[in-house]
Amino acid sequence: MNVFLLILRWLVRHRLIEFLSKFNAYSLVSKIAIYSITKIDNNSQYNVICIERPIFDEEIQEISKNSGRVNYVLIPKIIFISIFQSYFYRKKFDHVNYHHDKNLGKEKEKYKKFLENFLNCLLSEIRVDAFMSANYVYSWQQELADICLERDIPFIILHKEGITSPSQYKNLVKTYTNGKFKASKMLLYNDSIREALLEADIEGISSENLVTIGVPRFDKYFSIDKQGNDIVFFSFFMEDKLRHTNISEKIKIELLQKSINFHIEIMKLAIKMKNINVTIKTKSGDKYLNYVMNIAKNNGFTNLKNLRIINTGTPYDLIKDSFLVGGLNSSVLIEAMISRRHIFMPDLKTNCFEDYFVNDESLVNYVESSEDIIECINNFSAEDNDMQIQKSFLEKYISTPDGKSSIRFENEMILLFK
Repeated sequence: MNVFLLILRWLVRHRLIEFLSKFNAYSLVSKIAIYSITKIDNNSQYNVICIERPIFDEEIQEISKNSGRVNYVLIPKIIFISIFQSYFYRKKFDHVNYHHDKNLGKEKEKYKKFLENFLNCLLSEIRVDAFMSANYVYSWQQELADICLERDIPFIILHKEGITSPSQYKNLVKTYTNGKFKASKMLLYNDSIREALLEADIEGISSENLVTIGVPRFDKYFSIDKQGNDIVFFSFFMEDKLRHTNISEKIKIELLQKSINFHIEIMKLAIKMKNINVTIKTKSGDKYLNYVMNIAKNNGFTNLKNLRIINTGTPYDLIKDSFLVGGLNSSVLIEAMISRRHIFMPDLKTNCFEDYFVNDESLVNYVESSEDIIECINNFSAEDNDMQIQKSFLEKYISTPDGKSSIRFENEMILLFK
């Protein structure tokens, strides 16, 4: 029954919307959109429509819990993508070159006209003070932003791509920008991404419409106090980490093998420390889980009572239950630091692979083997890392480390409404 419902929802939200859009049935598409929304009601005078994305949705949930002065209406991204596909079917372009493709003029005009009628129907049933999205580059979002700005409806971006290794911010912006900013304001995780965006000379971006507020979804980690008893390792899929790096095939093969070897060492740790529960958490996709499960199967680690290999569960719960957290260039290591957990990671630094802890190596335990991890555990000091060094590190990535990013976020939103 669950599979049937998933298929039905996919058909309703995707192919049916494409079909209806071709016949300008914007009223029916609006009804489907209203049927699909999720509401977070905080009994506020302000309503914001948010276009769903996984990390973005988590941000909204946390903002609502921690500040709660705005009502949020979450609408599935697939609604807009399906309408968009019906007008740009078989056209070859991406987010980056959308504004520069001169062959899309007619499609853009038709798409915008449909959206205007669609929004007239949608907003007749949902009162809105602003729209919000997770980035400014999405091709399917450009005409929507235009319409909002033409109607004096604020279009806000909570930029979800603002954490990378120190030297990569400029490259991150350069690689993924579409060259044009269409929004009222963009709220950012840290000053590094803000400076990179300003230096990129993107049309429409100015120092006035970029505001650093921190990472709202990290606010909850500041309230974790009691340390857990487990070890959690957030698995990394090296092919993803190397996708945008310019390295030789030889170095790539070496790093892929090092990744496998490091996962094996985590599994060996469970054998050597039978009194401690060890969890390996992968990303949610099957390929990530299968990657680790196959390593375990091929090396005889499938029947260990104190070893879990999972792709479900929240980082928050896993970190809360742990005293030691491992990973590689992942925001979970920053979450673990906020939670005052000990951190470990493999030392894979090369000329083309830089981790988050460059110049802050004292904050992390670099290890190569299960023996190294055990040595770290045995040598843990009762005292935390130098608090000033920690604070300076966190400021690089999450701006002001005070657990009040959600409040700063809604302050900026309400300023726009007023």
